[in-house]
Amino acid sequence: MKIQIIISLFIAVNAMRLSAQEQQPVGNVRGDVAALTPKYVPDDQVVLESDGSPDWVKHLIMAEVRIQTATDEGTLEAAVKVLDHYRDIGVNGIWITPVYDPSPRGNGYSNLGPHTIDPKITGTVDYEQGWGKMAAFIDEAHQRNIRIFLDVITWGAVPGSGLIAEHPQWFSGSAWDGDAFNWSHPEFTEWFIRQVVTIGLNTRCDGFRFDCEPEITGYGVVGQIRDRLLAQGRKAVMMSEAPNERKGVYIMEQRAIDDWLTYYRTEGVPPYTFIDKYNIVDFIRSGQIGGKGMYRFYVNNVTCHDNIDPVIWGNRLAIGYQMIFAPYIPLWYIGEEWNNPHRGLSPDPVLYFNKIDWTALEKAENRTFFEDVKFMIFIRRQYPEIFTYFPEHQKDINICKVKVSGGDLQAYARYAGNKAILVIPANHIRSEVTVSIPYAETGLASYSRFNVTDLKTGKTLAEGSASELKTIKITPPQKDMSLLLVEGK
Repeated sequence: MKIQIIISLFIAVNAMRLSAQEQQPVGNVRGDVAALTPKYVPDDQVVLESDGSPDWVKHLIMAEVRIQTATDEGTLEAAVKVLDHYRDIGVNGIWITPVYDPSPRGNGYSNLGPHTIDPKITGTVDYEQGWGKMAAFIDEAHQRNIRIFLDVITWGAVPGSGLIAEHPQWFSGSAWDGDAFNWSHPEFTEWFIRQVVTIGLNTRCDGFRFDCEPEITGYGVVGQIRDRLLAQGRKAVMMSEAPNERKGVYIMEQRAIDDWLTYYRTEGVPPYTFIDKYNIVDFIRSGQIGGKGMYRFYVNNVTCHDNIDPVIWGNRLAIGYQMIFAPYIPLWYIGEEWNNPHRGLSPDPVLYFNKIDWTALEKAENRTFFEDVKFMIFIRRQYPEIFTYFPEHQKDINICKVKVSGGDLQAYARYAGNKAILVIPANHIRSEVTVSIPYAETGLASYSRFNVTDLKTGKTLAEGSASELKTIKITPPQKDMSLLLVEGK
């Protein structure tokens, strides 16, 4: 009898313990997102997947940074605080705008050539020592599990470059108020390739973003850079600016969304691609994106250095609904995650010249928005089985429509295994909506019992069978979204 009582008590206590565990919050606003970010590993531990991409690409969340304006000092040494900032919020990829020596006549995108580096960011006029400081900065990034992409300029050099005087045959015509490179000259082409390969080897950067490409050199030059690095054991990623045919050279492009270029010079708030213009699920499934959705990775770069004004403007849908939870690699310009103020500097008011104001991060409204963005990244990191699934063709990715009665923007679900995360946006509505749970579309129909959890609060909203939980009523926050985890048991 005593044994039966002890066994019964043991079962009861364990049932209570398991029940308590099940009631623990699934989402945690103050969760340590940095602990969830994949660890940096050197190239000899990186696996190349079937499409030629390093296995870390699917984990990328990216920001664009200009060293010269990211801090008051404008140096690599000072920019370590930028690395700390992005480590703490789970961003693990940084595209750095050109670090070449601009000279008094250039601005970085116009510069003295790919062998140079800006003395203002390195603190030395010795280019070799300067590149050494860049390597040290990239090592600091890797210690924080951040991958670094350097910008490559292929169009030419500014007047005053020693290259023009020493090798006039390497130039032909003009471009962007400078002298255009002569890509038909084999000696120059070989020299340029060697410069970029040397930078890749010596700095240990993780990839390159090629400005204006592949419209200038095509695929052969960048293909040789990639192949030569790979022959040396460097598994670097090549990212173009413009949409392209990949051809075994590029893994992704900055301007993947077709209409991005139309609006980057728009003042104020441009139309948001998946809020104001396209149904996000239809856009993906129908292959409206470049390459008709037949490539694996696409970037959604909502804002970059070319924008006249910020684009996100504290809009949670703009950064969460269409970027962080969407099946793209998110990429935005530094400061958008806390609504950095824009000063509209003359004569060119683009964000490239805008000084980042870190004090603005401490303003209450900005801090609240920043913490919300950090939480969104936390959720993406917390469920890698859902958000790092990138099939061979993007149009086949794990997304489906969610029917919402009373909603005003297409809701969608991302899913894998026994879990689905429902992203329920509210653009203008302020009322209760009815959400139909898409069991069949998310592959959950074979499970008998389900829990529905509000990821923002961690509270269980409902439990039951599919027949008992056909719908659920919620009130999403305006200009924001509810995040519901549906878990099959």
